[in-house]
Amino acid sequence: MYVVGGWLGTGSYASDEVFELDLINFNWRKVILEGKGIGPLNMHSAENYQGKIIIFRGGNGREYLNDLIKLNIKNNKCKIIVTQGKAPQARANHCSSIIGSNFYLFG
Repeated sequence: MYVVGGWLGTGSYASDEVFELDLINFNWRKVILEGKGIGPLNMHSAENYQGKIIIFRGGNGREYLNDLIKLNIKNNKCKIIVTQGKAPQARANHCSSIIGSNFYLFG
């Protein structure tokens, strides 16, 4: 299980941290990301797809966002996914789902 970002309860920024929980031993491990990382995010959605976590960033604690990030959990590298067509408006507190090879965003 992965915890990606989230609101810290104080201050004006969201977390940019990623944690992994080993569901056999129930041990937490902070994931050290290579390169730029995911940036602060909260009010986002995240889906597991083919060994990667696809994240639609809702906000960063200061503004609403609509960027899409791919976090490769095998090598701990992040990259912004460049999309085509008209992207959804920036939003927060939404949900998402992956069905087949399509990413659906609700709310």
